Amino acid sequence: MAKKTRKKSMEDFAPNETASNGSTSTSQPEKVTKADAVRAALKLGIEKPQEGATFIKNKFGVDITPQVFSSYKSTLSRKEPKPGSGSKPASDSIDMGSLATVKELMDKVGGDTLKRLVDVLGK
Repeated sequence: MAKKTRKKSMEDFAPNETASNGSTSTSQPEKVTKADAVRAALKLGIEKPQEGATFIKNKFGVDITPQVFSSYKSTLSRKEPKPGSGSKPASDSIDMGSLATVKELMDKVGGDTLKRLVDVLGK
C-alpha cells in the first residue's frame, strides 16, 4: 500500500534554532510564505498583480513578480469554497428525528392508514 506523504512547506526547510531551555529562539523573524503574503494582500482588497507585488515587497520583504502574484491568486481562488456551496441537506432529505416521528405514527395508525394519509396530504 502506498504511503501518503505530506506536502512540505517553507517552514520544513527553515532552520530551527533551539535555546538551551528547549524553547524555539525568536532571534530571527518568522518567514512568510508567498502564498500567505498573497492571501494577506487579497484580504486587504489588493487585487491587481502589480499593486499586490509592491505591497508584498514593502510589507513582508518578499520579492514576488506580478505574474507570480496572479498565479497564486488564481490557485487560491480555486481552493476557496464558493458562497452557498457548504454542506446542506437536500430539500428532499429527511432527518432522523422526522423519520422517528413517522415510525411512531405508523405504529399508532398502521401502515395502510399512514399511506392513505400521505396520499391525501400529497394532493
